[in-house]
Amino acid sequence: MKQLKSIVAALLALCLLLSVMGCGEYNGPIQRPEDSRPVGETGEEQGTEEGEDTSFSVTLMLNGEPFLPAEDEPLNAQWTDGFSFHAATFDENGKATVEGLDGDYKVTLSSVPAGLAYNPNVYTADNDHRHIEIELYEIIKTRGDGDDLYRCVSLTDPGVYQVTLNSADHVVLYEFIPRQNGQYSVESWVDVTANDVNPRLDVYMGTTAWKQFAYEQDDGGAASQYTKNFKYEVKVADENIGNAFTFGVKGDAKENKYPITVTFVVQLNGGFSWNRTKATIILPTENFKHAPEYDSTIYEFVGAESKDGTNNIFDGDRFALNEEDGYYHLIDETTGLPTGPILFAKVSEPCRFLDDAFTTLEYHGNKALTVSNGTENYKLFIEGWGAMMAMGQSMDMGYFCASGCPCWTSNACPGACVEGCENCTDQCTPCPEESIGASGYADYCNSDGCYPVTQELKDFLQKYSISQLLFRDGQGFVETSDVISVFATEADQWLFACGYYVEK
Repeated sequence: MKQLKSIVAALLALCLLLSVMGCGEYNGPIQRPEDSRPVGETGEEQGTEEGEDTSFSVTLMLNGEPFLPAEDEPLNAQWTDGFSFHAATFDENGKATVEGLDGDYKVTLSSVPAGLAYNPNVYTADNDHRHIEIELYEIIKTRGDGDDLYRCVSLTDPGVYQVTLNSADHVVLYEFIPRQNGQYSVESWVDVTANDVNPRLDVYMGTTAWKQFAYEQDDGGAASQYTKNFKYEVKVADENIGNAFTFGVKGDAKENKYPITVTFVVQLNGGFSWNRTKATIILPTENFKHAPEYDSTIYEFVGAESKDGTNNIFDGDRFALNEEDGYYHLIDETTGLPTGPILFAKVSEPCRFLDDAFTTLEYHGNKALTVSNGTENYKLFIEGWGAMMAMGQSMDMGYFCASGCPCWTSNACPGACVEGCENCTDQCTPCPEESIGASGYADYCNSDGCYPVTQELKDFLQKYSISQLLFRDGQGFVETSDVISVFATEADQWLFACGYYVEK
């Protein structure tokens, strides 16, 4: 009998040991990132006293406000502890909730709404932190194919970017030009729980004019067995501001299934913000008249460039302001006076060198119409109050976010402040009283999207070109355009969006 008891005791001990060991390797407690915080709290533990809600939930956030996925695009939150998998659909309040969880879980999304991204590798939940927020970020739109080392895709701001790769040999080359000193990083955001894509980064040394491959960065970020996210860091001193650093994004797909998408983020000191000062809202002073129409069967719109040998150039000396009508004209070669054709700028339609019109540039979530190192906001100047109202901004809000305001709404154009938002007045620029209902240049364009170039419109075009690096020692968007390559001196950049009508 004693022997039988000893055998039973030994078997119980063995079962207990096996139950503690489980089926996998123990890797220590899951580290919870700052982003994975309980809703409405900042890292405080959520109690589990008897009678309290013990569900786990996820809320999506965009620009500081809850984000509601479209009804026709079902989206799930996913919880996994490495052994079990749970999913819940986001409801009409933008929350996904699941019951019956107990332990530590990695939290991801089944998909991401078009134009948005998130970091799939930093969100966790446990019994003490059951309700979390997942921050969505707007993907910054880029231009170009990045298939040549000296015609890279140009990145001008920290933020979230995305690239589609069609094969293991496909590399997209980027050139980032810092405008502020600090510690910069380029990090991929590929889901390590999916474990089906392995992103890699080619690092180049040199300058805009001379570049040389240095090494491949294939680690440094979140990793799993197959997926190893890259993280490349570079320090930029004051004397290096304005110098470009170049990198190429590529990736391997498990089972060679292409195309693949790689999301990556460029950060400054761990964030996206430039910490710029409040921007002044620029209002037009033009006494607007509807731009004249030109019969397309009689007239054609031609660019403002001229020839200098075999090169196309923008020559500002060919145009001057006519004081009588307030518009720039082509100078008459006989009289030397600005009495030739009126010079127009493309405002509500894209010009040859931009994929978007000035009126839609900021629909991608950027602040492209804020220029002069972030000190001047031309959104109202271009779009007018009516266009912003059409995008959902309430006229009685009284504020217009010039840069970096956390009070943006997800259902309004970039820049709309939530009424009553705390600290909104500290981080947003109050709308001048005269801006309410003000017109913008887009309100008076002709059917070609053109308005005559005034002095203030010329000034905006010049500032925009400088802020977006459209001309850069032969490597700017305009100088390397596939449509037509045009060069300009520093003072003549504004002509990139301009042209005039001539008889056919």
